[in-house]
Amino acid sequence: LEAVFFDVGKGDCILFSSGDSHVLLDTGYQETSDEIVAKLQDRDISSLDAMIITHYDKDHVGGAARIADEIPAEIIYLPDYEGEEDKCKDLLRLIQKENLQAVRVSSRQEVKLGQAAIYIDPALVPFDEEKKNDNDASLLIEVFDGEDSWFLPGDIEEEAISRWLSSASREYDILKVPHHGKKEKSSKELIEAVSPEIAVITDGEERPASEKLIKRLIKNGADVYSTYSNGTIIVTGDGSGQYHVSVENP
Repeated sequence: LEAVFFDVGKGDCILFSSGDSHVLLDTGYQETSDEIVAKLQDRDISSLDAMIITHYDKDHVGGAARIADEIPAEIIYLPDYEGEEDKCKDLLRLIQKENLQAVRVSSRQEVKLGQAAIYIDPALVPFDEEKKNDNDASLLIEVFDGEDSWFLPGDIEEEAISRWLSSASREYDILKVPHHGKKEKSSKELIEAVSPEIAVITDGEERPASEKLIKRLIKNGADVYSTYSNGTIIVTGDGSGQYHVSVENP
């Protein structure tokens, strides 16, 4: 199982691959979509088993329509709320125009990826139109492959982290650090609960990750990588709990 954390600045675009099966988790910005299409094509990827959008912020859904138009997905998983029109309208129009299969995630979903399984859980915090709390309304992603375990919680912030800690917290080998490495009041508790061996931060020059958060991760025993510092990051696991990490900028 291979995960490619593409460097799209402060945004998420993560490709999971196992053999000829591919799932794209979030899609970066509209401005980075051509680059992502080219990188997927360089990998001889002409279609996706699934595309998953964790929430409707432009740094997660912005590239979705362009990518899905060029490299179609068998199914698209979406949050179970209506996003702001200017952020997701192109994707929703494409889904309607091409009659694409799309699922609004209101219950746990499973996507098979070779021998691995990707689980998509609905948001722990309902979307509030007045609060515009897209981050806390992120879908939560787990990946399991033999002994390997991954947790990718979108951009969850204080409220969703607290609810996760009080309900379903567990340890994972790999953590995609939520909200691009922004430090929250409960970041310490989240890190201690997950206790990751590897932490990946999808940050950018416009807002690098919190140094205090990075130090907390290292103190807790994690090897920390960030797209701002390391560029594109590739993590490979073989199901035995052992991982190999390669980076664009060592």
